[in-house]
Amino acid sequence: MKKLSFPLTGFLQALGVVGYIALVGSFIHLLESTNVSQTPPAFIGIMLMLLLLVFSAGITGTLVFGYPVYLALQKQWKEAVLVTAYTFASLFLMGFLLVISMFLFWS
Repeated sequence: MKKLSFPLTGFLQALGVVGYIALVGSFIHLLESTNVSQTPPAFIGIMLMLLLLVFSAGITGTLVFGYPVYLALQKQWKEAVLVTAYTFASLFLMGFLLVISMFLFWS
């Protein structure tokens, strides 16, 4: 199996995070757009949002830090830092492009 370059690995990890965020955002939008005949009690809504927060932190934390932690456990410190830096740089770039596209296409 061919080893991926660190920039590509960081980009793919960031793409996974953005994909997960898009899925969660679409799910929340779908829930908001449906007309539910009865609204749940407020504390259930709060509990569900906190549960989603914890679950999302686990998923995105694994996507962002899983491979760098593996590399660090293999004593490849420089590579772990590089993958993390490329991941965050890719996330920043994707967020920046999303904001720019929002102003260009949805204004």
